[in-house]
Amino acid sequence: MRINMNKAYIFILYYLMKLWRLKVMTKSTAKALKGLTAGVATGMLLGYMGKNMTDNKKQIKKKANKAMETFGDVIDTVSYMFK
Repeated sequence: MRINMNKAYIFILYYLMKLWRLKVMTKSTAKALKGLTAGVATGMLLGYMGKNMTDNKKQIKKKANKAMETFGDVIDTVSYMFK
């Protein structure tokens, strides 16, 4: 009778250890999946934004020219202040 109880305890402990390892692996896997999902979402967002920016090439060129003119005006103003 004593031998059967020891086997039962060993059996129970063995499966408790398996469940504990599964819980630990599940937590680490969940963290990895969260990181992977965040990376994929960020990549999709950047891809979408990049595609929209390159689709409107005329608008981008116009805004870049305006920005260059404004920057030139700022440089002229600063140089005038130091005269």
